[in-house]
Amino acid sequence: MYNPARTNTLIEAEILLPTDSQYDYVDIVNRHMPVSSDTPEVLAAIKTVQELDRASLIATDGPLWYRSNVACTGIIEKHRLETSLAAIGADRVVVGHTPTPGRRVLQRFGGRLIEVDTGMLNFYYKGSGNALVLAGDEVLVHNQAGGDPYDPLPHPRGVGMRPKNMSAEDLESLLRSGEVLSNETDTESGRTIVQIGDSDHIVKALFTRRQGKGFYPDVAAYRLDRLLELDMVPVTVRREVDGKDGSVQFFPPKTMDEAGRVAEGHGYRATCPLGEQLMAMYVFDVLTFNEGRTRTRMLYDLSDWGLMLIEHEKAFTTDKGRPRHLANAPLVFSDGWKVALEGLTDEVLAENLADVLPGKRIRALALRRDEILAQ
Repeated sequence: MYNPARTNTLIEAEILLPTDSQYDYVDIVNRHMPVSSDTPEVLAAIKTVQELDRASLIATDGPLWYRSNVACTGIIEKHRLETSLAAIGADRVVVGHTPTPGRRVLQRFGGRLIEVDTGMLNFYYKGSGNALVLAGDEVLVHNQAGGDPYDPLPHPRGVGMRPKNMSAEDLESLLRSGEVLSNETDTESGRTIVQIGDSDHIVKALFTRRQGKGFYPDVAAYRLDRLLELDMVPVTVRREVDGKDGSVQFFPPKTMDEAGRVAEGHGYRATCPLGEQLMAMYVFDVLTFNEGRTRTRMLYDLSDWGLMLIEHEKAFTTDKGRPRHLANAPLVFSDGWKVALEGLTDEVLAENLADVLPGKRIRALALRRDEILAQ
């Protein structure tokens, strides 16, 4: 995708800007309308950019630019990584070129993937240099400033931009016990939006009243998401607001819903491919029998076009089969889904969901789990 000589030609012709991302090059040149002033060198440069975008080695999903092992959720990517490592007899893979949240060396999937790009170009990425040292079974990180070496840190669950990269657990605590600073109903969407804060952070959240005795579907969706390693449902907890029993769901800033994304034509070069994210959503909606999925309940993080799923009050019915809008949709139940669903034993479901889903809804969920596994 990147060819310095051709890129400079296009910059000089003012077709590209020096600030344009290489991920956008092909979209920009494809939109360029040829003009009489385009020289043979410019036309050749445009053709080169288009050809490089299709080249298997350096395409965005090729081995030199592939970022899904960092960006895609566990249920999408984990089994792929394990299969790839097994094929070459390797224990782990170390990757760079994608600056890490918090600018520390991170690990995913039990240490089988290690991320070492800590943004050491400080003036731009605000990070520092780190060295990963592998000595036998020991894996340690040394920072350029000295200090004690540390183990690679777990990659944080990144569903929406959170203040100071708060952990999911810290965000749960804030939503559960922080002070409700405001409580308003949005007239256009009908959503109840609350602001919750403490001395350090303020976040927005969606409040939904309890849907029935012992029935908190958004909390159930969040907990199920965590069990599956889907990582698409924002942090959600049970909470009373103004004396009303229900749940609050983190409402991330800097997002766009599916309607806006389609209208503006964004996201097609998402770090984790959109098709794979959408397929994971479809399977999740089949599992939970969610008939309430609309474009406004699909949000995208504008930093990487990661998909987030909100508002599940029409999910977890007692029906069998699929929601009507997915009745005939071709679904891909990957190896990742197979492993994750096999881990959702009846005991695991009861232990994690009994206080937010009535028993009959848990049993229906288990039946749909079995139906998917049978496919």
